Amino acid sequence: MASKRYLHRGLAPAVTQAMAQVSDYEESLDDPLNLKAVEKALGYLPEFSQKAVLIGRTPGRKEKLNSLQSE
Repeated sequence: MASKRYLHRGLAPAVTQAMAQVSDYEESLDDPLNLKAVEKALGYLPEFSQKAVLIGRTPGRKEKLNSLQSE
């Protein structure tokens, strides 16, 4: 998807960077000091976690309005 033929040429590098950032966060949780910070913030330590990357646009006003109306 990083080819010049596609409209979103920068997507592949953005995905790679986001995945690296999530992996860095996961590795940092092995440090006991970081675990204490997570427990303090959440009030507990999660037994497991899953990694996820969400890349997209912030919805515009019209999309927000439609979303609120559909709830």
